[in-house]
Amino acid sequence: MDHAELLQSTNLRFHFTADSLLNLPPYKGSVFHGAFGLALKRVAPPLYNELFDPASIESNGDVPKPFVLRPPSAAECHYSADSTLQCELILIGHAINHLSACICAMDSLGRTGIGKERGKLSLARVDVLKPGYAPSTIYSAHDQRWHPPPPAVTGAEIIAATTGIAPTTVTLDFQSHIRLQADNRLVYTPPPFHLFFSRVLGRLSMLARFHHGFDLLDNNSKQVLLEKAKQIETGANSLRWDDWTRYSGRQKTLMKFGGLLGEISYKGELEPFMPYLALGEWLHVGGKTSFGLGKYVIRVKR
Repeated sequence: MDHAELLQSTNLRFHFTADSLLNLPPYKGSVFHGAFGLALKRVAPPLYNELFDPASIESNGDVPKPFVLRPPSAAECHYSADSTLQCELILIGHAINHLSACICAMDSLGRTGIGKERGKLSLARVDVLKPGYAPSTIYSAHDQRWHPPPPAVTGAEIIAATTGIAPTTVTLDFQSHIRLQADNRLVYTPPPFHLFFSRVLGRLSMLARFHHGFDLLDNNSKQVLLEKAKQIETGANSLRWDDWTRYSGRQKTLMKFGGLLGEISYKGELEPFMPYLALGEWLHVGGKTSFGLGKYVIRVKR
């Protein structure tokens, strides 16, 4: 049985104003991710392991984090005082219950400062994103008022947008590093569809199992889908490998996080895969994770 419609998430967009000069690296993910973790430890210590180290609770090293943090995407690195920047936080499954603590942590992150110079940020606004709707503001510094967030987005809402779509070509725009492995080796060349799709499906399955309490698909249905994926052909692409490194505060060492960026097209009977690709797009499956999947945007040709 397919339980994809039962997946839940709350997607938050944070609008900050720089209070002072702010210098950030080109890839801002590790800076914001680390600062968010430290802030969460300050404002809600018991939640840190649940969100940042769920494997320590589940006694399983493969447990994915129940959130995705999307840093400011602009290539800009130097922000003057009064300039604005945005980041997004996607809470998945049971992590939605900790929305208030996560917002407080983001506010604390700004007041404590970020980057080498600890540039300060003021939280100006928090929006909730829902597919097909304008962002809904739940906090604004202008009036200092909080509003209840709308209900979580369900997988059913995301999948509904794919109903009746039977594309012959799907183009995926990899907007952050896609880092895939095959036979324990990094994939530097355009990945075949079945490899990429298997990672998306695997990520969604783990989010369902560990953070919702159910299996996304039964084994037979999953295998049928993966076999069909092998029939999809690879089309044109503009993918390139982009290397970068970051310092890991937890592991006290420099770590490489290179991956593929750009676009790739796939051709064939793609209708059965659209619900899962749409869910992966909405949930940003999955940022920087052990699966190495990044943010992608779907374009279809019927």
